[in-house]
Amino acid sequence: MSKVEKGQSPRRCQRCGSEFHPDDKFCAQCGAFLRDGWVDHRLLLALTLEREGNSREARLELERLLLAEPEHVLGNHFLGNLCFHEGVLLEAIRHYERALAGAPRALRIGLCHDFQLVDHLPPRVGDEPVDLVQTPRERVLTGARALAPEEVLS
Repeated sequence: MSKVEKGQSPRRCQRCGSEFHPDDKFCAQCGAFLRDGWVDHRLLLALTLEREGNSREARLELERLLLAEPEHVLGNHFLGNLCFHEGVLLEAIRHYERALAGAPRALRIGLCHDFQLVDHLPPRVGDEPVDLVQTPRERVLTGARALAPEEVLS
């Protein structure tokens, strides 16, 4: 959950009800898109359909969007979310990877339980470095790239 400064009231995600900071673009709990002024009408249509419970139609709209623009970051992100919630995990991963490839400065975060944290893992084919690892109890910077202080979540 994002911290909200004094004088600002917390906002709630319309999908899951979690609080978010006014500057957040995505809900940390469910991944829902929260805001941005330049989103095109194709993406807005898909998001509206998904919000109304028409996941099948939303998926078709996102697939049409990606036929026209295969590297559309938000289109891939949201189609990844839909695939994830449908249980089509390999397809979800493919779309998340495309979204990340289109946003090279995006903060990469690995999530794990405290007992899974180790000092070093030998890299495997297809592994991507993460900028930080978050467990329920701690946040560990990996040193994969230099991060500005404002990039590290508080």
